[in-house]
Amino acid sequence: MKKPLLILAALILCVHTAFSADMVSSFKTLRGSSTAALKAVKTDIPDKTAFVMLNPDYPVTPGDTYQVSYLYNLKQTSLPFFIEGDSSADLSFFGTIQTRGLTFGQLKVKVETMVLKAYPDSLPRLVIKSTGAFPVLVKGEVSKPGFALGWGFSRLSDLIADRLTKYSSLRNVEIIHENKTAESFDLFHAALTSDLKKNPVVKPGDTIVIHPYEREVYVKGEVRREGAFQLLPGETLSDVINLYSGGFTKLADREKIHILRLNSRDSETDTIYLDASDSLSSFPLEDMDLVVVPSNVQNLPVVFFEGALGMKPGAKSPVSARIPWPVTKDQRISTALLSLPEGMITPVSDLERSFIIREATAEFIPVDLKKIVYEHDYSDDPALQPGDRIIIPLKLFTVYVGGAVSTPGAYPYVAGKHFLEYVMMAGGFNPEEHIGDKVYILDRDGNRFGKERIIQPDDKIFAPKNSPIYIFNNSIGPVVTTTAAVISLSLTIWDLFN
Repeated sequence: MKKPLLILAALILCVHTAFSADMVSSFKTLRGSSTAALKAVKTDIPDKTAFVMLNPDYPVTPGDTYQVSYLYNLKQTSLPFFIEGDSSADLSFFGTIQTRGLTFGQLKVKVETMVLKAYPDSLPRLVIKSTGAFPVLVKGEVSKPGFALGWGFSRLSDLIADRLTKYSSLRNVEIIHENKTAESFDLFHAALTSDLKKNPVVKPGDTIVIHPYEREVYVKGEVRREGAFQLLPGETLSDVINLYSGGFTKLADREKIHILRLNSRDSETDTIYLDASDSLSSFPLEDMDLVVVPSNVQNLPVVFFEGALGMKPGAKSPVSARIPWPVTKDQRISTALLSLPEGMITPVSDLERSFIIREATAEFIPVDLKKIVYEHDYSDDPALQPGDRIIIPLKLFTVYVGGAVSTPGAYPYVAGKHFLEYVMMAGGFNPEEHIGDKVYILDRDGNRFGKERIIQPDDKIFAPKNSPIYIFNNSIGPVVTTTAAVISLSLTIWDLFN
C-alpha cells in the first residue's frame, strides 16, 4: 500500500509542541458540538389535528379522540370515541373495534363503512378531535434518563434532542421495539441527506438507547462545511473532508493540510502535516483531532482598495480606508469589488469617479464602478495587476451656495430640490448686491447648467453681484471719485504756477 507522503513534520511526528491554554479551551468548547445537527431534523407541528386530517398515513395512537358524524332520521348526529391503551375503540351500539396497526386513512374507511351498513345514505364522516400520547423510555448517554412523551408522528430526533450530552452519539442511536427486536439509526446522516428512513417514527412500546460516540473530529478552514463530525469505525480523513465537510473550496491549499492532535496529558499537541493527494483515503483520525485546511490566499498577490469604504453618510470624522485584497491572474475588477465584505460600499462611496493607479507604470485609469455594482454593466471591467490601487473617492452630500447671498457656505443635500430652495437655506439673496434670480450652477466636474436643473450632491450655486448700486459703488463710483481728485489736483497745480 502506498505510504502517505508526510511533509516535514511527519518526520518528527512524535515531537510535542507547547499547546497554548486558549487552544485547549477551543477543543473543549468544540467537543460535542456535532449534536447541533439534530436541530435540522427535529419536527415542529403546531396544529397536530389539522396535520393528521391532511395525512391519511398517520398511525392511530392510544389516547387519540375521534368523532364520527352521520345523518339519523334526517338529523345530524355525532358519536365521539377514544382509543384505549390496548388500541381498542368502543363505538357504542356500532360495536368495538381493534385499531392496532391501522392508519388514520384505514380507520376512516373502517368506521364510515360500519355506519353506512347500519344507516345507509347517512353520509358518515370521521374526524380526529385530539391526538394521543404514549411513553417512550430514553436511556444511555443522556442528560435525563426516563420517559419521553411521543405522539403518532413523533420521530426519533424529537424525543432525544433535549436529552443529549456532549458525548452522545448521533451515528448509532438504537431503538428496541416492543417485540425485543432492535434497529440502529444514523441521525447525523439523516440531517446531512434529509433521509427520513434514518429518522423513523417512534411507536408505542419502543425503547431508545443512546450510546457514547467513539470519535469526534473538527474541521476548519477552506472546506464547504466547517464543524464537528462524529465518525464510525473505519471512517477516515477522506470521509470527513469529501462527504461530511462537502469537499474543498477553490481556495484550499491541499499541500498544507495539517492535524492538531492532543496528547494524553491534554496540555500539549502534535501537529501533523500531510499531502492530501496521497493520504486522505488512508489517514486515520483520532478523537478530538482538529483538521485545518489552510487557504492559498496568503500566497496570492494583492491589490488595494482605498478611499470611501465602510463610511456612513453624516459621519463626523470620516477616515479613508485601505484594504488589501488578494487577486488571481487576470482577475477583473468586478470580481474583486463584488467580493468585498458587506457594508464596504455605502452611499458616500463615489463609484462613478473611481480610478485605478497602476503602480508599475504610474498609469491613471478612470473606471465607473457604479455601472458594475448597480447596473451590472461589465463593458468597462479592466483586469487587475498586482499592486494596483483602486481609489474610491468620498461623495460629499452637500451643496455649496456662494456669491451674493446672506450666508455663503455648504448646505446639506436634499433630493429633488431646485436652486432657489438652497439660496433660501443661505439666507436668500443679498438685496444690496443682487437683483433678480440670476445664478450660475456648476456640477462637481465644472459643467454649467441652467436654473431648471434639479440640484445634485456636490453642485455649486453662485449668485452674481449684479445690483447697479453695488456695481456703481464698487466699480464706477471709485473711478469717478479718483477722476475728480485728479482734476482737482491738476487745477490746484495750475493755479500755483500761474
